[in-house]
Amino acid sequence: MLLRDIANLASYFGQFAPELLTADYGLEIWSLYESGKLHPAVALTGRVERNDKPVDLALVMREIDAVIQEEAQRQRYRQETKE
Repeated sequence: MLLRDIANLASYFGQFAPELLTADYGLEIWSLYESGKLHPAVALTGRVERNDKPVDLALVMREIDAVIQEEAQRQRYRQETKE
């Protein structure tokens, strides 16, 4: 949603400030957030180095499966403690 919303803002305000149309504030903000460097005093540039490395989908799926199993265990524990 963040990337979409910032793209919409850039599209609208780009009518009045065309340099916004080529800036990538959404990805820059997200990158700063992920690295823990986002704070109110950060000066945004609208430029960010893209990470084009392929995603390890198998790793992502293993993480998702692990979380699903953890939640199932949590739910079983809750049911057992209610009885």
